[in-house]
Amino acid sequence: MLPNRLKFARVFADAVEDAERDSGMLATMLIDLDRFKLVNDTYGHAVGDQLLRAVADRLRTVLPDDGLLARIGGDEFLVLLRALERAPQAAAVAKATTEAMAEPFEIDALELRLGASVGVSLYPRDGEDIETLLHHADTAMYRATGSGGGVFELSSVDGDETPGQLALESDLRGAVERGEFVVYYQPIVESSTREMRRIEALIRWEHPQHGLIPPLSFIPALEQTRLIIPVGEWGAARSVWAESSLAGCGHRSGLRQRESLTAPVPTCRSREHGASGAGGQPPRTEVPRAGADRDGGDGEARTGDRGAERTG
Repeated sequence: MLPNRLKFARVFADAVEDAERDSGMLATMLIDLDRFKLVNDTYGHAVGDQLLRAVADRLRTVLPDDGLLARIGGDEFLVLLRALERAPQAAAVAKATTEAMAEPFEIDALELRLGASVGVSLYPRDGEDIETLLHHADTAMYRATGSGGGVFELSSVDGDETPGQLALESDLRGAVERGEFVVYYQPIVESSTREMRRIEALIRWEHPQHGLIPPLSFIPALEQTRLIIPVGEWGAARSVWAESSLAGCGHRSGLRQRESLTAPVPTCRSREHGASGAGGQPPRTEVPRAGADRDGGDGEARTGDRGAERTG
C-alpha cells in the first residue's frame, strides 16, 4: 500500500534536514490523472482500482531510487524528489512522468488511456514547509490541467503564478487565432559562387503592442500549452507556398528546418517538386526548440536580407 499524506509529511521533514545539511534541493510533484473519472464511471470501480495499481507501478519506474510515491486522493499522487542540485532535474522527472502516463494501460483486455497533469514546487525556492509547497504544486498542477492536460508545470520562483506568464499565454492563444505569426525567409548562399542554395523559414511573432518578438521569448510557452502544434503546422504550410513561389521565379530553393519541435512538424513537400525540394532538400520550416535559436555550422553564408510573409 502506498504511503498517505501523513507518512509523506514525516518523510518530508527528514528530507528537509538532509537538504539543509547538504545545501540541497527537494521537489514535491503533484500528479492528477486526466481521464480517470471517465474510465472509473464507464467501466466501474473494479477496473478503476486495477488501473490505479497499474498507474502506481508505472510511476515507480520513472522515479529515482530515493523518490517517494504517495497517494493522497482518488486519482491524485504525490512524489517527493530528494538530493536535487538543480530545478531541471525535477523537470526531467515530471516530463518522464507525463510521457509514461500518456502510454495506454491494458486492464481486463481493455486498452485505457489516461494522461496526467503534473505540478512541481521546489524546496527551499518555493517554500520551506510541506503545506506551502503543496499549495504551489497544486497551483502549478491546475495550470497544467487548464492548458489541456498531459503536461507538467513548474511553480514560479516566487511560489505562485506570475501575471506576466499568464498574460503571455493568453496573448499567444490570441495570436494563433488572429494570425500574428510571420515567416521570414532567409537565403543561404554558397560563399564561393554566391549562388543561393536554399532558404530557411524563420517564424517570428508580430505582437500588436510589443512589435516583433524573437522565438526564445515565446517558444517555451508554445511548447507548454501545446500551441506549438498548430503553429508548426501553419509554418510548414507556409514553407510549401514559398518553395513553389520561388521555384516559379527561377530560384532553386530547399526550405529546411534547423531545430526539431517537441511535437514534430509534418513534412510538407511541394507538388511541383515531387517527393523533395530542389537539390534533394525537403521544404521545411524552423520553429526552434527553446534555447536553440542559433545558426547551424554548415559553412554556408546567410544573407542579411530577409523577406517576410504574414499569415493570411
